Amino acid sequence: MVTFSPFKQVVSIAPRWQGGYNYRLNKRFLIGAELGIGFSNLNIFPLLKEMNHGGEVRDYQRIEIAPELYFQLNPDSKKILMFVSGGSFFRFITNRT
Repeated sequence: MVTFSPFKQVVSIAPRWQGGYNYRLNKRFLIGAELGIGFSNLNIFPLLKEMNHGGEVRDYQRIEIAPELYFQLNPDSKKILMFVSGGSFFRFITNRT
């Protein structure tokens, strides 16, 4: 399953495009990863850009990698799928100013 998160671009002070992929290992387990890439000039709302860092606009690049593991609680259900998941993320930020 391919994922895409458009709201991280809209409602974040540090906007980024984020997408991922989930792969089913067996009936109960899935693994996945998300990759997010952002730049300071991606912000489409000037007000949020002015509010960032007390009015100072910083020039940055940001890369996030987030591996995830999912456990499905009800593998035989056809209607509602329930999961417990865990993951971590790694963030790399470069200030270009």
